[in-house]
Amino acid sequence: MNFKQLEAFVTVAQQGSFSRAAQLLYTSPTALTQQLNALEREMGCRLLERTYRGTKMTAAGDLFYANAKELLRLADAAVRQCRSAGEKESSVITIGSYHENEIMLLQGYVRRFADICPDIRVDFYNQDHRNFYDLLEAGTLDLFVYPYDDFIEKRGLRFYEMGESGLCCSMVRNHPLAQKEQLEIEDLRNWPLIIGCGCKSRCLDGFREYAQEQPDFCLKRFETDGEVWKHILTQNYLMLNLDYSIFAEGNSVAVPLNWPEKYRYGIIYRADAKQAVRRFLCFMRETGNRQGQEKEL
Repeated sequence: MNFKQLEAFVTVAQQGSFSRAAQLLYTSPTALTQQLNALEREMGCRLLERTYRGTKMTAAGDLFYANAKELLRLADAAVRQCRSAGEKESSVITIGSYHENEIMLLQGYVRRFADICPDIRVDFYNQDHRNFYDLLEAGTLDLFVYPYDDFIEKRGLRFYEMGESGLCCSMVRNHPLAQKEQLEIEDLRNWPLIIGCGCKSRCLDGFREYAQEQPDFCLKRFETDGEVWKHILTQNYLMLNLDYSIFAEGNSVAVPLNWPEKYRYGIIYRADAKQAVRRFLCFMRETGNRQGQEKEL
């Protein structure tokens, strides 16, 4: 058993899909399958059930899942402790990134920051966004881009505003609504709808409450992104999300939605952020992001 196999198992279990897990781990579905097969042979039992609809954990896999996640967390913590012993604490900034949109939002700043602060390295840490708050508080992440939520204050964190975002709907490219330049609320009626933004963000609760009161709105919920995208790409589901974070997967497109409310998004970081993080945020304020404002909570 090795940590690559554990990482493969946990990621496939979370995503419910070998293809989606392979994208997150920058490998191929075939390589993941080989890693999972080797792990199951060593364990002597099936951990995942494979079907044409995706994957799900067996009873044995469900029991092993929590332990595998804890082993990966401990391994990650051990690696970071060893790294910190060999370099100054202020020399690395770790940014949580769920997909390429967060990298695209910040990459211009990161490139210019590297020119004036070559002593500080910026790393992007690719992981499930549902874990970002916990990883930030544990010290695994230094910051990440996310919608504003009032529980940021309750958790003793801080927020640097980057801008406001409207809403978009993701759908398969041949969906009947895909050719519209902008969707109206009435267009969403009678279509199965998934509301995004992650399980720890309540910024779309206003829309969710509105939709729940409408008899022709059909809200759906899934536990993994693999299930979400399977239904979008094969069963004409719509996924509502903020337009700053929307991204296309496979044969999908995103269409703006005419909704009156705007949502703040920006960088979330710890109140006791290290000096390197504060230097990076100060640099952002001074180089082009004039509308961004840090809210001291």
